[in-house]
Amino acid sequence: MTEEKISSADGSAALGVDSNLPDKTYELDNQTAITFRETQVEINILEEEAETSACRSRRTVFGKLACLMAEPCYAASDEKSKKAACKTIIYDALTGWKCFTVYVKARFTYSKSAKTCTVSTLSHYAKKSSPATLLSTVHDTEYTVEKPSKKSRTCRQSGYIRTGVTIKGVGLVTSDYYACAALTCNYKGKVTKDHCTA
Repeated sequence: MTEEKISSADGSAALGVDSNLPDKTYELDNQTAITFRETQVEINILEEEAETSACRSRRTVFGKLACLMAEPCYAASDEKSKKAACKTIIYDALTGWKCFTVYVKARFTYSKSAKTCTVSTLSHYAKKSSPATLLSTVHDTEYTVEKPSKKSRTCRQSGYIRTGVTIKGVGLVTSDYYACAALTCNYKGKVTKDHCTA
């Protein structure tokens, strides 16, 4: 076990502990994974709704007008839509307290024949999860939508939660947990989750 000096984004110095233990991830099933890290336990959950026809929402006059002005992929006859969500929950390994949750939910619209996928974000957040974290701060949160190609889309929410005391720029950080939740969908409608590391 070694001591490590940590510099935060605001330039303050802090003291942390690094045990150099390797991370271990276990896939419980296609929807749930659990990762054991040095000071935290991370649970990553995928929630996926049933596939529907993307044209269903375009039966109204407004829907038909929106369809005419939308991206070309909407014209595909086999276009489908699916909602999915990914949640990552962080627990403190020592106390077992649930302390941090990151979440992203999106609607993916895809076409096998056109080999395209688009995304619409429905919800995303990074927040404290229990009264035990009242004195903690959430920082460096980031939400991104990545477009590696027209064939797939990725939504990613990440952030940190820090607990500790800082006085005049010097302090003791008792925990600084990173969490990320990410969803990827391809043009075939296959949705996968990710629990990225810092």
